[in-house]
Amino acid sequence: MNKPSELLPLGLFFITYLFYGFIPATQVLVFTTAMIFLSSYIKSPKPLKSYASHLLVIGLGGLSLFTQNPMFLVWKPTVMYLITALAILGSQFIYKQSLIEKIFNKAEITPTAYPWSKLDTIISGVFILLAIINIQVYQYLGLERWVQFKFLSLILVTILIMGVSAHIVSYCESHEST
Repeated sequence: MNKPSELLPLGLFFITYLFYGFIPATQVLVFTTAMIFLSSYIKSPKPLKSYASHLLVIGLGGLSLFTQNPMFLVWKPTVMYLITALAILGSQFIYKQSLIEKIFNKAEITPTAYPWSKLDTIISGVFILLAIINIQVYQYLGLERWVQFKFLSLILVTILIMGVSAHIVSYCESHEST
């Protein structure tokens, strides 16, 4: 989920959780995610791997609803964090290029001599740490604290991405003028 409109299911999940609890919030999350997935796929079909986050929400959220066990949905962020970390690290070995560098190249931002492999390692480490913390918060602090943690970690990950992006753009601008 990376477009602003795709944050709607999460926002609705948090609001519904506050007033009605986990199961109704999960119903809202799964339903709105499914609607966004279907409309996106119908408008412009892409390979299913492009919808990994959507499909995990629908699948694991659906399992949580079916079993009335929140653990399935709790695992969704952990799985996505690990997939992200592996994709970032794996791109170095498979494609011999940083996945983050490829993203910036597509946006026509290409800093010369940027330490992409260090950045990949740091960001992958952050995602692996978040994956571990996600499960630990649920196991040791319970569902309510996990929902609070998810809300805060979403904000922190967004700030991290914005900070890294700003740093790279700043790096580009400072090295273009020299």
